[in-house]
Amino acid sequence: MRMSGVLARYRAAFFATAGADILVYVTIGGYLFFGALYVLCQGGMLMGAFDIYARTCFITYCLILPFVVFVCGVFRITHRLDRRRRLAYRYMFGPRRVGRFLAGTLLMLAGLLPFQSMFASIKSTIDDFTYDRFAADFDKALHFGRAPVSYLYQFAKSEWVLRVVEFNYDIVWFIICFGLLYWVAISPKADRIRQRFLATTFLGWVLIGNVVAGLVPTAGPAFYRLVTGDPTRFGKVRDFVETTAGSFSSAADEQHYLWLLHASGVTGFGSGISAFPSMHVATIAINALFIGEFSRRVAVVSWAYTALIMLSSVYLGWHYAVDGYVALTLSIAIYWAVRVSAPYAAALLARWKEDEPARQPRPTEEGLLTDH
Repeated sequence: MRMSGVLARYRAAFFATAGADILVYVTIGGYLFFGALYVLCQGGMLMGAFDIYARTCFITYCLILPFVVFVCGVFRITHRLDRRRRLAYRYMFGPRRVGRFLAGTLLMLAGLLPFQSMFASIKSTIDDFTYDRFAADFDKALHFGRAPVSYLYQFAKSEWVLRVVEFNYDIVWFIICFGLLYWVAISPKADRIRQRFLATTFLGWVLIGNVVAGLVPTAGPAFYRLVTGDPTRFGKVRDFVETTAGSFSSAADEQHYLWLLHASGVTGFGSGISAFPSMHVATIAINALFIGEFSRRVAVVSWAYTALIMLSSVYLGWHYAVDGYVALTLSIAIYWAVRVSAPYAAALLARWKEDEPARQPRPTEEGLLTDH
């Protein structure tokens, strides 16, 4: 009886926390529906890489990150709490924490997984890169008549710098962005920002990565010769990035991989070529905005890292500088739009959830006898 009572508490905590995410599921469901219609109308491959995303998400969100969270929790309790360790462990494995953990894991698998797969399908339909010449010319005019990458190569053109930048841009960025997303999904400490963070993140991906990218399609310096027929304009960038081809997290290998998928019309993991605006910059900027709500000191580091990612995107030939500027501007605009509208949305939701005025039940004979 006691065991069933404990299980009931955990079950109730899970359903309560999972129920709080219902709007996220509804929003993602709408995106999947309209995204599927768009991809089918464009003749694209619908959810072609779902199995790849499924394996990646399962390994990341059901094995690696839970293990990291567990180890960090045990380390913190063991080495930082001299007293009340037993109480700390009870809290760590209590209904509220476990319920939020399970609900967050479900959200990553049932929400983020299909969302990412659909995002790649929509992005893969972009194939008419008509704005690369304009973007390159605008970039040059904006930076005093020189391509921004030329300034970077003046003082940081070396193979070891290239390797460090590649690793950071590919691996560290992924750990930070999706690690923070995972923490927001599973931690009760993120309750006050969870809905806003998820709304801002998803709006950023959809509006910046799908809508704006589809309206102004560019391939980026790495693919400039392939979409314009001009092999010289960014030839030095391409030749420099190629020096680490075949090594771990090589930008050149990833660029070859993406173009191969694009040319064959196949949807794969991370497929789709779209430089404007930069989702690398947009995602890390959104993280920095929310980190600023918790710590100003950490926010300074976060914004410095955002600047590093912006410079790295140009250094590696993924983006024109203007791609980062626009991504940063749009991310800030979306963040403030969600933050300003959040109280009104919460009030409307609370009003919608309110029960109808309770009607007084008809007195029954049993009730009358009980009352008197």
